[in-house]
Amino acid sequence: MKKIKFITAVVSCLMSFVSSAQSSDTTKINWCVFDVLGASGPAKEMVDDYKIKALRWGIEFKTQYFIDEQEAAEQYESGACDLVNLPDFRARKYNHFTGSINAVGAIPDYKHLGIAIQTLASTEAQQFMTNGEHEIFGISLIGGLHSFLADRSWVTPESLVGKRISILEGVEESDYLNQQTGMVAVTSGLSDMFNNFNTKIVDATVAPLVVYEGLEMKKGLGINGGISRYPFAMATMQLVARWEKFPEGVGQKSREFVADSHSSIVRTIKSYEDTVPDKYWFDIPLEGFYYWDNLFSRSRRVLSEQGIYNEKMIKLLRKVRCKSYPDRAECL
Repeated sequence: MKKIKFITAVVSCLMSFVSSAQSSDTTKINWCVFDVLGASGPAKEMVDDYKIKALRWGIEFKTQYFIDEQEAAEQYESGACDLVNLPDFRARKYNHFTGSINAVGAIPDYKHLGIAIQTLASTEAQQFMTNGEHEIFGISLIGGLHSFLADRSWVTPESLVGKRISILEGVEESDYLNQQTGMVAVTSGLSDMFNNFNTKIVDATVAPLVVYEGLEMKKGLGINGGISRYPFAMATMQLVARWEKFPEGVGQKSREFVADSHSSIVRTIKSYEDTVPDKYWFDIPLEGFYYWDNLFSRSRRVLSEQGIYNEKMIKLLRKVRCKSYPDRAECL
């Protein structure tokens, strides 16, 4: 019995020593997590998996959730956290290259986005990930951006002229795109953007499908509303970090881990998309599809010339499209 007690005491002592050593070697980081649905939203699974993986890199995260992306960004700016996940259009402030991945009409589906994300996670792309004190630690899918309309019969470009659309403030390309479509922009913060649609203040909005159930978008859709099956852009979430606060080499490890998680994230996103009833889907007629495709192509060119989109990113996304669709006019 004494021998057993002695062995138990030794093991306990060793475990305490190891735990102490691990604690002293671990870098503690505050992470401001943005998820429009809060701590129960689609980001949680990714965050939990990432936190476990990060322990192997010697990092222990303390997380705080925010339902407003600008508040999360402000906390990052203030130094309250050294890692924040932001939608690409907000991350553009910290990295113009990666922040342009959401260029309108540039990525047709999740497969193409996965190719782009894997390319950006390669060691060859590492030089483009850092801008001053900020480094992009990973890019993951939020979902395709779909049109939510109060009336699903508005399938032609002409039918959208004069309709009120709810958009986010501070998204630079929105003004140009609204001028091209003839729609009337009603600008707001994220907290009001979808509520404006649900309360009929606007006739349309754009959103990833993860918000359909959580934000009760059926209120705005009503009986006659619809959701376009065709996504006009791909929204991504980007991990923005102060690289000096992390152990050396973590940024590359992080990008590779997030990129390798793409298939899993797609499954999670699709589980949210599957909650949309079939009655709400509508397809854009072929002639309308060609109209939007040409409009988006022209918009990417103009917005690149204006410096809103990064030209290197636009060229990369073109290569991704042309690899799958070499017969496109832009690829010939």
